[in-house]
Amino acid sequence: MRILRSRRCRYAIALLLTFAVWVAGCWWVMPVRPRNTFATDRSSYLVADISPDNHEVLLTSPGNEEFWDIMSGKKVRYVQANFPGSGAAAFDWDVSLASQFHELRRSVLRPTQPDEMKSAASDVAWRKGLQVECKSENGRLWAHAFKDGQPRWRSNQDPDEVTVFDVRRQKRIVSLRGRYYPFSISPDGQKAVTAVVKNTNGVEQSQIWLTLESLQDDSLRAELLPILDRRRVEAGFYSSDGQYVFVFFQDVGAGTPSKLAWWDRKGEQIATISGKWYEKPTLINSDRVIAIYDAGYGLHDITPIERKSTWHFYDVATGGELGSWESPYLSGDTVICSHGSKYVGLLCGLERKVSISQIGMWLDKFSRWLNLSRLNNADPTLTLIVIDALNRSESMRLSAQSAQLSRDGRLLVTMDDKGSVSVYDLPLRKPWARIFGFAAIGTLGCFAPFALLSWRHRRSRARSAAQ
Repeated sequence: MRILRSRRCRYAIALLLTFAVWVAGCWWVMPVRPRNTFATDRSSYLVADISPDNHEVLLTSPGNEEFWDIMSGKKVRYVQANFPGSGAAAFDWDVSLASQFHELRRSVLRPTQPDEMKSAASDVAWRKGLQVECKSENGRLWAHAFKDGQPRWRSNQDPDEVTVFDVRRQKRIVSLRGRYYPFSISPDGQKAVTAVVKNTNGVEQSQIWLTLESLQDDSLRAELLPILDRRRVEAGFYSSDGQYVFVFFQDVGAGTPSKLAWWDRKGEQIATISGKWYEKPTLINSDRVIAIYDAGYGLHDITPIERKSTWHFYDVATGGELGSWESPYLSGDTVICSHGSKYVGLLCGLERKVSISQIGMWLDKFSRWLNLSRLNNADPTLTLIVIDALNRSESMRLSAQSAQLSRDGRLLVTMDDKGSVSVYDLPLRKPWARIFGFAAIGTLGCFAPFALLSWRHRRSRARSAAQ
């Protein structure tokens, strides 16, 4: 190969290979550059939510809520936990809707009943996970159960009516007559899932069924699921377009799996899946994919066994499994999901060794100065693993104490243990300009001594030849 006989060609090839090695090394150690970073001095707070317009982030701590502007990094407003809309995510960003809900609820419940009268489910219904009220996810509809026209009754009784209210208009939409408990309301206000108590064969023993009701003509659409003796429903929710309704439940007992079943708007069942789930399943990718985090143990397992956690992904329209992603570590601490994002996140407390030698301390200082992620082992913050649900692959790792994805899936906001908030654009990308810059500096640094020695050697030989 004649090209390798040329000294200049060999130098050029060596220079390119060295540059490639430096690029690979810088890509490995350099973190993703955030769009914006600002300090809050709120180390005890957590990132709770991002506004629908992606302009503000909600930070919460026990008893407090703070709203910060994402771009300017300034606190917009402060709210105490006894705010009328607290407890509903939709109310955090719509103060007027929160106030209207508070006024409607207070006018309906009229808290003047005697102590023996309660606004609570009967003992049997309560053990099955049923409640006397529920809201739609957008906060615009609210349903409450009644007994003889009253919102409170004795604890050994069941209600005889469920009424659905429009929060904005402060008026009743429809009343469903029967021994009903409200369970879930579609965001468009056309359908609702209720739990109806039925007597069997005219005896006192009764069964409870989840039923799909029409709120337009007060008619029964379909019976969805029987709530058996040892069955407990944990959650019910609709897709954002109201096309599908999901029920998360478990047959309580040691070692019994959790289950998720869902139906279309006509009441036809799509699928039922089961597994060892601790977190509530979540809709992602514009509600076209259901993401389920399998932590390795169920909701009611007494002695969970530590094992590697797994994400499972299913197609909502067909119920078919799209694939899974297994974490290389033990079960994570917190799950991060968003309706509009194709990404999911898992906060893990990975073990990190603190450098105690002098060299290790210098490495830690150097990595913090350059904002390098892989060398900084003294960082006590949790690690956020970002997973691409469509490709079932790990996308990136970031240091974070808490994090949230925006509703449209375009932003990721993280917060470390010192109260510093970072805002990232999705999809996450490496800072290639910074990587190539450091790689060029490293390459020149490696070749500068050889170039200097070669120059001095040629100069020495030239002087010898001249003499």
